[in-house]
Amino acid sequence: MLYFLIIITYIIFNLWVLKRIIGTKYLNKSQKIFNIIMTLIVPFLWGLLIKEVIKPPELSTLTKKNRAKRKGDFSDNCKNLTGLGDF
Repeated sequence: MLYFLIIITYIIFNLWVLKRIIGTKYLNKSQKIFNIIMTLIVPFLWGLLIKEVIKPPELSTLTKKNRAKRKGDFSDNCKNLTGLGDF
């Protein structure tokens, strides 16, 4: 009975990981193939790794509050181009 539960868990977890790998937009075709093969070879460890690695990027809106203060001059220097302000 214990082996049956382990096998069912293995199958469900692998199907979930494979679905996540195939459905992601962040990997190209060769990366997807590599990750599918690694999921089948190293089932639980690779699946947990993929779960943590494949995530959408955290995008944030650049608001006035988040921008660096500029001096107000229109000179073409490094501080104004990068938005880093005073060094």
